[in-house]
Amino acid sequence: MFTNLFGGRLRLAAVTLLFGVAFSSAAIAATGALEVKVTDTEGNPVAGAAVTASTPESLTQKSGTTGADGAVRLVGLDPSEDYVVTVVAEGFRPQRNEGLLVVTDRTYNVPFMLQAGEGDIEEIITYGRSGLGQVVDTTSSVVSTDVTLDFIESLPTGRTYQSYLQAAPTTKPALDGNPSSKSGLNYSDIVDANGNTAGKSSDNVYYIDGINITDNRTGTFGANFNSEIIQEQQIVTGGVPAEYEGGQGLVSRVITKSGGNEWHGSVNYYTQSDSLVA
Repeated sequence: MFTNLFGGRLRLAAVTLLFGVAFSSAAIAATGALEVKVTDTEGNPVAGAAVTASTPESLTQKSGTTGADGAVRLVGLDPSEDYVVTVVAEGFRPQRNEGLLVVTDRTYNVPFMLQAGEGDIEEIITYGRSGLGQVVDTTSSVVSTDVTLDFIESLPTGRTYQSYLQAAPTTKPALDGNPSSKSGLNYSDIVDANGNTAGKSSDNVYYIDGINITDNRTGTFGANFNSEIIQEQQIVTGGVPAEYEGGQGLVSRVITKSGGNEWHGSVNYYTQSDSLVA
């Protein structure tokens, strides 16, 4: 009896541990990272610099200290286009950079060049993201398109996450609204009750905040929601990680806004007249 009781508790502990690991992995998967490199004006690495990253769009704030190579990696950052990174080092003037981009499952480089001296923050610099190296993530082989808030607001397209899929290269809208990235063309592999292909792809997978919302019967999305809650949509079309079940189509990952300590809101008006339709 003791053996059975002990074995049952051991199995329960193992299941609990596996659940905790799975939950933790899912939480980490919805965050990004920044690789901060701090040097002086001569290009020498600055060790021991205190680095902090925060955004008004989230309660998340991460801090770290640069090593001997002058670098520190801040992980677990919620997606946002408005990160502020501050660097403070002894013997140097503090510096702050604003408007930095963080997207899911990507690590972007943020270089700092500190001026010698003491005092308050010398200047606030808003870099173009290309100037920060925030174009290519050299740490990942995943081929994806990151649809951010700025990108969405500049597009003359439908205000749904399904419409945003068309922003990814190699995708093409089908009549049923379910694009596919297989060979860059749409294809049909779902047969209807009459034995005909239904014009849908079963190889696309849809996630929202790590939850699979794919409709197994139709092979399309299984949930709709207001697009205003979207913080970021990642459309994976190549090098799909093994943790995403599905076939060879695209993977749509929607991350919703997390909120911060400040009140935020938006008012939008959309119109479409006959003169705007071809």
